[in-house]
Amino acid sequence: MNEILIYILIGIGLSIDAFTMAITYGIVLNKNVEKILLCTIIGLFHFIMPICGYLTAGLINEILIIDTKYITIFIFLILILGMIKSSDEKEVLVKINIVDMILLGLGVSLDSFSVGIAIALSKSKITLASSLFSIISATTTYIGIKIGEYITKNYRNKAKWVGVTLFILVILKYIFLE
Repeated sequence: MNEILIYILIGIGLSIDAFTMAITYGIVLNKNVEKILLCTIIGLFHFIMPICGYLTAGLINEILIIDTKYITIFIFLILILGMIKSSDEKEVLVKINIVDMILLGLGVSLDSFSVGIAIALSKSKITLASSLFSIISATTTYIGIKIGEYITKNYRNKAKWVGVTLFILVILKYIFLE
């Protein structure tokens, strides 16, 4: 039981970036199918990445020469530039495609890879942990999307800039706090 509680708390911690980014995507996603797809992608990445970390725990120190936080920052910068570039002054909403969603899923789940390595080193159960991480991240993504919808509904003209600001804050977190 303690193990499940620990995994739930870790899952919440891993889902904070997904939640923050989902607020941004809740501002720009129009169709319910896109919202469900984003939650699914983020949930899948939070399931797959810890397992990948778990399976490669022994090799990772030799292979990985760049800190994953720099990869995450790079991915988020690409997404910010895409949001700014693809919108003009008349259109506040930006079109988001499947590639953007996959990049977001990868970006917010890279820290799950590291957690998978830690789980392997502690000889804990990866399937249970990954399943909980997936469910929690998909749920927090959905909640973030709903908050983003609320922002769009009530602050339409400023919504895109709220999203860009949230992306920038997450990048600053990775630069200064990771």
